[in-house]
Amino acid sequence: MPHATAVAEYRQVLRINSGDTKLQTLAHMNLAGLALRGQGSAAEAIVEYRQGLRIEPDNAELHFGLGLALSLQGKHDEAIAEYLEAVRINPSGAQFHYFLGVGLRLQGDGDGAARQLRDFLRLAPNSGVSAEMIERGRSILAELEKQ
Repeated sequence: MPHATAVAEYRQVLRINSGDTKLQTLAHMNLAGLALRGQGSAAEAIVEYRQGLRIEPDNAELHFGLGLALSLQGKHDEAIAEYLEAVRINPSGAQFHYFLGVGLRLQGDGDGAARQLRDFLRLAPNSGVSAEMIERGRSILAELEKQ
């Protein structure tokens, strides 16, 4: 499905299903993903993630996606806050711990980063994350432990 058609379809879902919060949340999440992939627009993705969070504030995936988009804009403090919220809501989300760890490392919090990466590596085998992501997590943790 071409990008413009997909965007139009999700916008239609938002108009037609204003009372269905699950569909609304999914439509905003998909529009955010399309904004990032189709146009590389982190700003547009941020708007969609925030609209989704107004509907479903305890959605870990929306917080995580918002964190990724904020990180793309260089707003690392805000991204870390969103990753923290994703971990609070869903502590078993391996990818949330990974990105929180990477964000904390970028901010100079090596101890916090190491804790998150250890949690990531503990959760990763049963989470469906890629072998490359697991190896990268191990590599970053090893670097942190040398310091």
